[in-house]
Amino acid sequence: MHRLIDIALCLAKNGKSLRGHNENTNSVSKGLFLEMVDLLKKYDSLLSEHLENGPKNASYISNRIQNDILLSIQNVMKRNISSRVKNTMVSIIADETSDCSHYEQLSVCVRYFNKKENRPVEHFVGVKRLLSVNAQSVYDSLTEAINEIGIDWKNVIAVCFDGAATMAGSCNGSCFVEASPVRHAILERVSKDINLKLRSLKTLSIIRWACRSEAIEAVKNNYSALLLCLEEISDKTNLSEVRAKAKGLIFQMKTFDFIFSMHILSPVLIMIQKVSASLQSPNLDLLSAVSLVKSLREHLSKLRSDDNNFIVIYNEVLSVCQKNLISIPEVKKRKFTRKIDDNSTLYTVDSKIEEMRYFTSYPMLDEMIQGIDERFSQETLNLIASMGKMLKLQTDDADIKILSEAFNLKNIHTEIKLLINIPEIESICGSSNINISKWLDWLVDSGRSEIFSDFYKSIKLFVTIPVTSCSCERAFSKLTIVKSKLRSVMTQKRLDALMLIFIEQHISTEIDIDDVIEEFKVLIPGKRRLEL
Repeated sequence: MHRLIDIALCLAKNGKSLRGHNENTNSVSKGLFLEMVDLLKKYDSLLSEHLENGPKNASYISNRIQNDILLSIQNVMKRNISSRVKNTMVSIIADETSDCSHYEQLSVCVRYFNKKENRPVEHFVGVKRLLSVNAQSVYDSLTEAINEIGIDWKNVIAVCFDGAATMAGSCNGSCFVEASPVRHAILERVSKDINLKLRSLKTLSIIRWACRSEAIEAVKNNYSALLLCLEEISDKTNLSEVRAKAKGLIFQMKTFDFIFSMHILSPVLIMIQKVSASLQSPNLDLLSAVSLVKSLREHLSKLRSDDNNFIVIYNEVLSVCQKNLISIPEVKKRKFTRKIDDNSTLYTVDSKIEEMRYFTSYPMLDEMIQGIDERFSQETLNLIASMGKMLKLQTDDADIKILSEAFNLKNIHTEIKLLINIPEIESICGSSNINISKWLDWLVDSGRSEIFSDFYKSIKLFVTIPVTSCSCERAFSKLTIVKSKLRSVMTQKRLDALMLIFIEQHISTEIDIDDVIEEFKVLIPGKRRLEL
């Protein structure tokens, strides 16, 4: 039994499939599990004796036994995770996506403070199928997932949930040129003819800012080559559908609005991409995250008030339009309705540059700034700001009140006063991620975590709060490996077990095989046919 469990564990831990197309004895495509059993029995007399001379109805290599082994491993791993998060405050991280079977899958992770490592730790706990994406369905699935590892909602300090995946994940359209090797070859040849270094075209994504930025930058860089490529495709193709798409793209790309949108969005999306990439760091804390977001907001505000920057961008747009013989549309004459008692002055524009600034650029930047303000409530920002001051030992009465209410502290004011007078902590004070780690190490290594218990508690709870749901998004990358088009009919229980073993490899490596055997014995009612 040890050997069979090790085989299943080895394959599941590396994301490999266990079953094959035909699992008959004489088949050459029995799957990796049975192939490894056949390989091992050549060199293992005990396994060979069991398979050749043992009871045929208790060989323990069937697909049902494979499922039981995987579920047994999963249960042992969940008990391991449960023992780690027992009696601790945790944060729940969740996100959903659609798999290759078009099932909505909810990925759930927990974040807690590990006393042994003296750091916050995140664990994947399971993937649940959502039959509906409403709030109640998500709540029920979350409750089921956390109850499996012994967590109650009263021990949850924060929930990080990104509902953007309900918008379908990515655009259904594909890049017209990149979709065909022939059309791509034309683009490569055209770019060489005009001595242009070609950048790879990207498919636009709804929720991934990096794809948006890269897609716009690629079109902006390849603009001249793309026009020539599309014109050649339109002239030489014999397919009416391809010709119509090519002409439609040429018509859209050779408009003032297209050129202007491409140039005005380019610097904004590059900045957003940088911030988005930084926010995906697994070691990022809330203080650093808020600092990045505030910096982004200030940059957007400066872009709104920087007329010189807008003039430079507008001149670039005019240059591209003149080079490609694109006409500049006239200023739209707007008809304003006015009430009889309305004495307000209505503003009209006389030039195209003013029209694009007031009716396109400003609304776009205002929408982005408003979105940032809505996602970060003032209450949250006040707590983070108070925490930053506490780490610098520069709190006032308002900060003490906010921290005491948020983390249920009683003596934090007294402890901060004592810490101020300790000379050795001058090099520790600061609000960066490095300084938080230094505080945690100093409190534990110096044996003062009990003396300054409220100070230590506030830091532990603060770092337990997640910044992003990137852990769940990384799990989705593993989901595409575990459940592919060739492995799309597996049950939800098997998928959940395989995902846990594959993602939490350090836990699956450390489990005791004897514990798995004991779990295997009692997994189904009644006795097993083979004595274990």
